[in-house]
Amino acid sequence: MQDNELFSYEEVLLDPPLRAIISRPGLRSKCQRCGEEIINARQVTEGNGIICMTCAGAGYYRPEALP
Repeated sequence: MQDNELFSYEEVLLDPPLRAIISRPGLRSKCQRCGEEIINARQVTEGNGIICMTCAGAGYYRPEALP
């Protein structure tokens, strides 16, 4: 397959500042909903479990608005 068939990309805007996204380097956990690795203490506690920001509905980026 060609690279353009395997990958896609789009420019996005970061909602929080980069410093908040980086947060606390070195801390890792796993989302109990989707299984993705969560780094830098960006997990959300839901009930007795830990989930990622995206599963919690609070992703850190959004598609860039077109002019």
